[in-house]
Amino acid sequence: MQNIAQKIIGAEHLTEVIAYLKNADKYIRQGDIPHALDEIMRAREKNPTIMYARAYEEYVRSVLLKQTDLHGPGGDTAARDAVIAQLMPTLEKILDLAIKEVKRSAVTAYKQKEVFALQRQQEEELRHEEQLRTASIARKIADYLKRARELEAHGDYRNSLNEVARAFMLDPTDERILQIEEEIKIAQDRQDKLEEEERTRRHAEEELRRQQLFAQWKVQRETEREEELVKREEAHKQARAQKIREYLQVARTLFAEQKVEEALGQLAFVMVLDPLNEEVLDLNWKIREAQTRSSEEHVAKRKQQLEEERKKEETIRRAVEKNLEKAAEFLGQRRYGEALRVITQAYFIDPSNEEVIALERRIMAEEEEALRIEEEEKRRADEDRRRRQEAELHRLAIEQQKREQIRERVETEAKLLRDEEEVLLFLSKARGFVSQGRFDEALANIGKAFKINPFDGEIAKLQREILDAQKKMKQQRSGAFPAPEHSPADDEATIAVIQQHILAARQHRSSHHYKEALDEIAQAYRLDPMNEDLFALEGEIQQEFLKHEEEQQKQEETSKKDQGIRKSLAMAREALSRDSYAEALGWVDYAMSFDMQRFETLQMRDEIERAQRKLEEQKANEDKELVIQFHLSKAMEFISENRAFEAIFEVDLALRLNPQHPGALALRAKLYENRGATLPA
Repeated sequence: MQNIAQKIIGAEHLTEVIAYLKNADKYIRQGDIPHALDEIMRAREKNPTIMYARAYEEYVRSVLLKQTDLHGPGGDTAARDAVIAQLMPTLEKILDLAIKEVKRSAVTAYKQKEVFALQRQQEEELRHEEQLRTASIARKIADYLKRARELEAHGDYRNSLNEVARAFMLDPTDERILQIEEEIKIAQDRQDKLEEEERTRRHAEEELRRQQLFAQWKVQRETEREEELVKREEAHKQARAQKIREYLQVARTLFAEQKVEEALGQLAFVMVLDPLNEEVLDLNWKIREAQTRSSEEHVAKRKQQLEEERKKEETIRRAVEKNLEKAAEFLGQRRYGEALRVITQAYFIDPSNEEVIALERRIMAEEEEALRIEEEEKRRADEDRRRRQEAELHRLAIEQQKREQIRERVETEAKLLRDEEEVLLFLSKARGFVSQGRFDEALANIGKAFKINPFDGEIAKLQREILDAQKKMKQQRSGAFPAPEHSPADDEATIAVIQQHILAARQHRSSHHYKEALDEIAQAYRLDPMNEDLFALEGEIQQEFLKHEEEQQKQEETSKKDQGIRKSLAMAREALSRDSYAEALGWVDYAMSFDMQRFETLQMRDEIERAQRKLEEQKANEDKELVIQFHLSKAMEFISENRAFEAIFEVDLALRLNPQHPGALALRAKLYENRGATLPA
């Protein structure tokens, strides 16, 4: 773009350049060739890119040299006018071509000015696209905040904070996001307090309802028991006499058969029913008298029974103590599941042991507290990890932007440095050729340097020095040797060389090596500055070169976008593999900032949201299972206390959470089976 601006500035001197060339033509007609050369040099200083002006200058110099060779420095005026008149048509043709070249350069500069305006328009469009992108990000942030407010209104504070985090990933400097996040957290804390109060209230209501139901059941049970006692008392009175007769008859029969122990056992039942019955007392005296005879044997047997019972009780006590010690050890190690398993074994051994019941309650209380602390620590760790991830993503984005800026600046500086080095190299070669007297090669290197930077004053200065040196050399040689005659064979050789340069330029053009093609054109210009084919081919190559550079720039921008999207999606997949859904969504949002409609980005976002929903459902099911196990544990505690009604109530609470839970269904069926009742539908 800087080269285009320089060409436009050069075209602004169009009128002055044409005036200098016309003055040169006037001086030539007057025979004042040195003044004509001065005018041409002024024209070239105003616009060094006019090749025909240079050809015009060289042709005038050749006329001056020829005149000097034929007539000497102070030759005949008539002969000089004749030479000028003879060469005037050629000079007029060259001058006309030079003026046309100036005008054509003005037209070309005007077109380049239009191209410059078009490029500025494209830059404005790019800025407009950037503004649209910024507006799109702002709308996206507004959508996230709106969704966060909607989720907040529905009480889903965690997902609401996730939406705020996504908005924060797009613009971490927006104070509004931080304010909304703080408001949502305050509302969340307030809602948590309300929910905790509601849970406390519901628990108190359930406890009150349980007590009321238990009181009703107790009253009903007492009433049924009183009625049953009345009926049983009546039946007992009727059956007592019959039982007494039957027991006495069986006791007499057993005593007659010398079965003293069995007879005494039957008589014991009769004594319970009627301890003052004469027949019972008489038969009891007879049996006791017979039993005295075998008292020693009976005492020994009784001692043996007592010893076995004592050993059995000691074994049970040791087993319970061992289980209690093991459960306490597991509790100290926070292995609550194994501790409860050991306590259950102790229940089977001694269901009424107060130490077992107290330790079980302690284990359950500590387990609940540990679960609560673990959940709180996990929540804090997730929050800290999310904040660290967001800060890291922000830092990575800033570093990536800085690296891109440094890379572009380094590439620009490297290109300028390479161009400067190439110009210095060509200038050094040109000076070397001048020192060897090879002016044509020196001017060729000057032309190459001009192609790289046509507006470098050092190049123009060295060119003038070379031309002056070449002029002096020709003047020195003209005094010693006559000028060689120009032959048609030289023209044919020149045309052949020009055709070779044109062919090479076209080959470079077909390979998209436009700089090499323009170098070939510059070398051909040295041989024939007035060749129209060279001018047309140079214009085509210049236009194609500009289009090629625009396409390359578009491809580089597309490649940068694709690379940014691929890298962001790769980071999102890596975060998804670690179940870090907030970080993964942040990378997807960063990829969408390049292209909002990219299919891979939208697909990755749907995949992350599905995985996040699945994890939340799994966690909800696990929390539900923990609550169910808590109710079943409470039911087992009530069963050990023979409180069947409360146990059934706890099982029903568990079934409300999961009506198909196999453990709850099995325990419920067992409870109703033990009560002898029918299961409700």
